[in-house]
Amino acid sequence: MSNKSNKNNSGGHAPSITKKAYKNSLHQLQVELVKLQRHFIECDDKILIILEGRDAAGKDGVIKRIVQHLSPRETRVVALGKPSDRDRTSVSDHSRASGLSGRHPT
Repeated sequence: MSNKSNKNNSGGHAPSITKKAYKNSLHQLQVELVKLQRHFIECDDKILIILEGRDAAGKDGVIKRIVQHLSPRETRVVALGKPSDRDRTSVSDHSRASGLSGRHPT
């Protein structure tokens, strides 16, 4: 039996793409995100994106890519602390989300 790894076997992972294709796709998505932000600003609406994951799960890189080209005056990144036992068992995230704006969401 050979110890060579089979490059065609992804091992359950998504197929890899070239760096050029990744950057092109990322750029297109960032352009669409800027368009979405402009739309929300014009309509005086807001959007909330919550990323939850374990340490070293890549959240920082995702956040960096999301806010990279957005208007810093209209974008806010907040790091929430670890939820309490009560928060973890609650059905809604209202108690955690209230820390984002300083008021309880409706």
